[in-house]
Amino acid sequence: MEIFKNWIRRHPVFTALIVLMLLFLAWFFCQEARTDRDWEVAYQKIPDVQQNGDLVTIHNIRDFLYSSTGEITPRYRDETYRVSDIVSVDFLVSHFSDIEGVAHAFVSFGFRDGRYLSISVETRREKGESFSPFWGLLRQFEIAYIVGTEEDLIGSRIGFRNEEVYLYPTVATPEQAQKLFLSFAHSITKESQNPDFYNTLTNNCTNTITHHIEKISEKKFPWWDSRLIFPGYADELALEMGLIPSGNIEELRKKYRISGKGFSSSDANFSQELRGERGFLIPSKIDD
Repeated sequence: MEIFKNWIRRHPVFTALIVLMLLFLAWFFCQEARTDRDWEVAYQKIPDVQQNGDLVTIHNIRDFLYSSTGEITPRYRDETYRVSDIVSVDFLVSHFSDIEGVAHAFVSFGFRDGRYLSISVETRREKGESFSPFWGLLRQFEIAYIVGTEEDLIGSRIGFRNEEVYLYPTVATPEQAQKLFLSFAHSITKESQNPDFYNTLTNNCTNTITHHIEKISEKKFPWWDSRLIFPGYADELALEMGLIPSGNIEELRKKYRISGKGFSSSDANFSQELRGERGFLIPSKIDD
């Protein structure tokens, strides 16, 4: 004990740093993810998935309306889908900052009957909170799986938010898209029962997608790749991993950019118009 006391006397600064580190770790690991906070309107309801064989019923699908004056009208719907009717999955990157690497990545599934369903992994923020990569490292945001219509999740970004959005078809087969959808559905159910924290490095919008891809395929993403942390470059990584059509990334971005094209989420065929003649597999044009 005397040796220990002498060591502390000789190294007071180092000892203080150790104590502070231990206090920080105690605080960090005592944080608990919750579902009962005073959430922002976009996160007040989270999806609920019920599966019965091939049928999947999803409650609280987000379908908000956005006015030109900035007003938001919350709307939710419940829909039932056949997993076997999934024929495609598309990959989106939405830039919301002047910093090129700062963006949001999410996916959208196409069904044989022409419906589309987007799934976006986001920070579930409380009222008054704003996103911060730093606080995202310190268990300050729960993670949220948002399931919504393309009119909401895509339309709000190219219209209401005026973001730079790219919509890429993937090379996934219908069977692979179905497996990916079920993997997401499992996580949605898990998060609704046992909430988890968002993490800027390990549990963000991009690497949650790659984790699901790794679960249903033999693809292995390099965990050290900075593009898993900076979603603005996620399309480059998707190209290198063979997930989207091959080509020059700048040419692909030009081809699959959907911002500033005059698309309106109020259009009856919004999802089909987004894809136009860009080489997408459009479910509504598939014969039974």
